[in-house]
Amino acid sequence: MGEELESVRWSQARAKADTFRGLDGRERDVLALLYYVVAVREGREVASVGLPETRRRLTDLDALQQDLDALLPGPGPDPDRTFEEGQRAQIRRLTADTAGRDGGFTGPGPVTGRIWHVWDCLRTPHGEVADDLMSDMPDHDPPARIQLTGKTWFEQSAGQLVRHVDQLLLAAAGAHLVHSPVQITAGIHAGRTGRINTVIWDTERDLAVGDPPASYRVRLDELYGPQGLVDVSPRELMKLPEWDNKFVVVHAGEILPTEWNAAVLLAADGDTSWHDDAVEALRESQRCYGRQVVLIPRPPDGRAPSAEHDQWISNAHAWADEIIAPDAGVPGEPPRLAPGVPADGREHDGRLIVFPRTPGTELSERSWARQHAVIAEDAVAAARAAQLRIGRGMSRKSGARGVPLLVAQTGGFADWRMRLAEHGRRLVEARVAWADREGGKDRAARWAVHARIEDRELHTTHEVITGHTTRLSIVLYRPRTVWTDSEIVLVQDDTSILNVAPEIGGPHMLLRLPTMDIGLIRSGGTRDRVQAVLSLKFGLSIETDRLFSQWPRNDTSMTASAHQVLGLEITEEELNSLSSSAAERPSPSVRCEIRTLAELMAKPVTDWATLGMITTVMRPTGLTDR
Repeated sequence: MGEELESVRWSQARAKADTFRGLDGRERDVLALLYYVVAVREGREVASVGLPETRRRLTDLDALQQDLDALLPGPGPDPDRTFEEGQRAQIRRLTADTAGRDGGFTGPGPVTGRIWHVWDCLRTPHGEVADDLMSDMPDHDPPARIQLTGKTWFEQSAGQLVRHVDQLLLAAAGAHLVHSPVQITAGIHAGRTGRINTVIWDTERDLAVGDPPASYRVRLDELYGPQGLVDVSPRELMKLPEWDNKFVVVHAGEILPTEWNAAVLLAADGDTSWHDDAVEALRESQRCYGRQVVLIPRPPDGRAPSAEHDQWISNAHAWADEIIAPDAGVPGEPPRLAPGVPADGREHDGRLIVFPRTPGTELSERSWARQHAVIAEDAVAAARAAQLRIGRGMSRKSGARGVPLLVAQTGGFADWRMRLAEHGRRLVEARVAWADREGGKDRAARWAVHARIEDRELHTTHEVITGHTTRLSIVLYRPRTVWTDSEIVLVQDDTSILNVAPEIGGPHMLLRLPTMDIGLIRSGGTRDRVQAVLSLKFGLSIETDRLFSQWPRNDTSMTASAHQVLGLEITEEELNSLSSSAAERPSPSVRCEIRTLAELMAKPVTDWATLGMITTVMRPTGLTDR
């Protein structure tokens, strides 16, 4: 090949590569080399090499490197060359190229020498800045530490070039771009969401501008398989909106965000002029870390919802963490969340905030809202009250969005979700069946959830999950030489030692271990709380280091809640104190029953879960396994 033609082709290749301003210098070097190889090998003009052919060549980097090695004879890559040496070679190459010199290359022709130096610098090790190391010299900038990636600059830059070319080809075809949020609409992964990670082209035929991709590789929002990647046909993908990461307003019929930390529903029956003030107040008083969604059960054009919106509205008021609504204006009538959808005192308990429909008025004592909801002065005050109850919120995606904070923030539900993920199972869909706040607590003490769950093999099951707040039981016992003669302290209260014990229910009443709810406690260590309760309710003064714990357990496989167990070996004096009548001990107190292990095994005065906790703490040897 003549020196003049070689120079022209290389100049044209460089000029064409330089038109791609979205690329960095090394990526343009790779593109220029690719144009040059194709033009020389096939005897073509550089201008005739298009994006589709460029992308096809980049599919096989090994073949491209072999073509470059054969076309540009010279010393092979030095396997011992360091990152720093490569950087210095790149600087020398750029300086020589700018001056029009060949950089000392002794091969055939100065033009080939300059091209070879471009190729040689790309074969040096690639590295990235790992972190900054503080210098001992306060007057000097800290040096950067480079971490090698195991690639060459050619491999790294070619990979970036592939992504750039893919975006151009996808845009020309009117197809979904890489990194777009999508939902899978068909196949075994239907309903799952994620982002397009890479695109796969049909390289078995000539690719033309405007051709759609053969498939996409999607990184799912919830991991599945190796790194959560699945291949999906373009026909089975629906592009999702790019929602704001902090605050989003969604109307009936619009696609709901795939993840949020909090969701607030604004009732939309009749006059909705208060919505703007409420939305602004929610935005200004937002405290949650992630995305907050405002759900409005009315289409964005303001018209009344139709039958096609029924499912959206049903999901919205079931999933919302907080619901804000004006009073119905009629004594005894519940507010309406949407046309034909009245509030429900049981279903919406702990989530409903109501304000007077007429500004400046107060709700009557006979108002339904005074019995079933929190009362606010107006829409703005209701929005601020909702944000206070939401607090920092909690991230939920996919099926977990169907579980409001009332249940989602309980220890039992969090433990169940964690175990579900550990076993490779996924919550596809969920809806709370009921939730009991036990006297108005912020979060549910007991709950049940209808759940659709998918396992690793994509088999789906429908389950009802029941749970309660995390509980802690205390095994107070006095060991004896004969294991079955050991004595255990039980109570007649069948719920919690923090509640008033019921009257003795006859000879068949079950006895239980002293038990307390700890899932809703906001401050104070568990052992400190137990120490205080034992002192208050039992008159026992102990050091916390006497308490020892066992692995958390479940009362039964039918509940999804952890049950923690603490053991305490008591002294003879403490046993005698607990054996005395309640009247002889400080008030308030819990009435105790002292039973031997033999009695508990022979006579069913406890349930099997209680007996299991006792024998977990007390080993058959009479010693505790701590």
